[in-house]
Amino acid sequence: MLSHVLQEATKLDFASATVELSNGDKATYDNLILATGAFPTKIPLDGVDLKNIFTVRGVKDAESINAAVGSPEKDEDKKNVVVVGSSFIGMEVALALADKAKVTVLGLEDAPFSKILGNPIGNGIRKFHESKGTKFILPAELSHFAPHGDDKSRVGAVHLKDGTVLPAEAVVIGAGVKPATELLKDAGLSLEKNASVKTDDVLEIEQLKGKHKGRVFALGDVATFDTPRGSNYVQHWNVASNHGRAIAHYIATDKREPFDKVAMCVPLLFSTFLSSPTRRPARADLPPPHSLPLSLPAAAASGRRRVSSSATPAPPRRASGRTCTSTATLTSSSSSLTTSVRRLPRSLCMRSSGDALYDSELRALHASLKRGCDSSLSPH
Repeated sequence: MLSHVLQEATKLDFASATVELSNGDKATYDNLILATGAFPTKIPLDGVDLKNIFTVRGVKDAESINAAVGSPEKDEDKKNVVVVGSSFIGMEVALALADKAKVTVLGLEDAPFSKILGNPIGNGIRKFHESKGTKFILPAELSHFAPHGDDKSRVGAVHLKDGTVLPAEAVVIGAGVKPATELLKDAGLSLEKNASVKTDDVLEIEQLKGKHKGRVFALGDVATFDTPRGSNYVQHWNVASNHGRAIAHYIATDKREPFDKVAMCVPLLFSTFLSSPTRRPARADLPPPHSLPLSLPAAAASGRRRVSSSATPAPPRRASGRTCTSTATLTSSSSSLTTSVRRLPRSLCMRSSGDALYDSELRALHASLKRGCDSSLSPH
């Protein structure tokens, strides 16, 4: 089975319980876990294929963005970067580039994260970003991307529908993701309206149950799963991690325990940037917080569909008042960097790409959000 590791899955045959691989081999299964993840949404506008217009999905994307932006020593040498999207990916990128570029964030909402966290907290987060030099145009509607005057192959400006023209040596689009389920569709599975596949409460695909040998599960961005409160679909890496643990537990023990966890965690940007190396407790097995490319997760997925012969659930990490779990080691092709949460929790979990929860970061986050929200609500 080790020969199948890192091979791309090209075809699924549920009747024979086999997966056809890119090297021509076929892998048989008793239990198959579909964790194909998602791919970034591409905005259908003129000029979107120009060079230096990026999406963020993996480490190579981060490296390409860093190469386009550079590392200028003087403010006057900083390049103009336009970030399209004011939710998790867009705001993470904006904060990651704030010290080495002139960043402008565009979004359809009135405030960052407003659909998820509401305007008061969204405006508090906006003020924090503005303190780092980031500018916002909210709400904003894109018209098209224009080429650079000296090089027609790369982007030079972003045009808005109101006539505003923003100079841009680089553009980063964080406009959400779509489930990568073409492989599943080609295999004959019926998909939901959001292009995910429906599972039961233990994440087994409902339309295949009892019809063929072998069990087939789906997790993360590709799974709409049953809960006691009805069907649920959440694009969050922590949900995918918990799905992996739940499926591994079910396969290993054959004990049917319905999945019923709600993801309520603050994105990586807060735990990475609201702490400093001097405050952070030393961990010999982890890199410094600012050493990762673009400060995005070091284990960001490549977007390819991969087959692994084993999965080992990671043990939970516990923190005061709430249980937080580390990233599952179940191998999958990708898991979403975009988050959808139902409500703001009373206490916020913080994590840094598999890192432990740090109380100092939690206090810093609460203090920063409180300052931002208080000032955004002030009549002055």
